[in-house]
Amino acid sequence: MKITNNSVLPKDVNEYNKLEYVQISYSKYDERFFPIDGSRPAEDIAEKSKIKYEVDEYGLLPHYRLMIVATKKKDIPKNLIYIGRLKDIAFPEKELIPHVKLNI
Repeated sequence: MKITNNSVLPKDVNEYNKLEYVQISYSKYDERFFPIDGSRPAEDIAEKSKIKYEVDEYGLLPHYRLMIVATKKKDIPKNLIYIGRLKDIAFPEKELIPHVKLNI
């Protein structure tokens, strides 16, 4: 999710890339492997250890992904504006992508 300084939406990928990402949450570095597969914890941690985890200036792993949960069509906010799928977007630096498939 990104935020604009006004109500003008980006017209192309360059304008989109200039907008600031909104940090939604964070994880502590010690929790970077969560959740751990209980049926094969050693293999799961070894596999996740191959990923490079970069902390922010506070030693935390930032989250930028947002999920909207709606059980009915009427629960979806009416004021959302879909701007489309853009190619070649710049992803946030030091983003932790959660290992929970539901969040991805």
